[in-house]
Amino acid sequence: AILAKFKALFVSLNPISPAELQPGPVLRFPIASGGQISPDASEGTLRLGGAIELLQLGAGQLFHKEYWLDLGAKSTSAEVDIEPTPAFPGKLGRLGVFDLDLAAASLSSDPKQRTITVSNAPLRLTATTAQQFNDAFAEGKAVFAAGELFGVVGFGAVGQ
Repeated sequence: AILAKFKALFVSLNPISPAELQPGPVLRFPIASGGQISPDASEGTLRLGGAIELLQLGAGQLFHKEYWLDLGAKSTSAEVDIEPTPAFPGKLGRLGVFDLDLAAASLSSDPKQRTITVSNAPLRLTATTAQQFNDAFAEGKAVFAAGELFGVVGFGAVGQ
């Protein structure tokens, strides 16, 4: 549904390497070094490589860089940059951008193999992200809302 909103507003969603956009559509981000999670995926952080750009020609350009999934807080943060300035605020630093619903996800872990798999964890817009999307792409109109589904998260991690 969110992609339909972006399309209606002529907003393109572009991955920045090493992130990739695949059919489905599926955004893939590699797990980067620096994170640490508990064996049951109930605590810890997972750092992702790559970024996304949301671009509406003649209006806003929003970047989310260096995603961190905080499994304990059930949130996702990113370095946020909204351009062009001075029309938009520019670099805002690390902000909570999505809520992560692990209670609705499928979770499995194998301590002997040191693997954790999470699938179908809903990722929902925070109020701040919804407002940023509205300001940058919808002229401040309430097109995007807090709690709106952005996508689902799935990952497989192997301990080292």
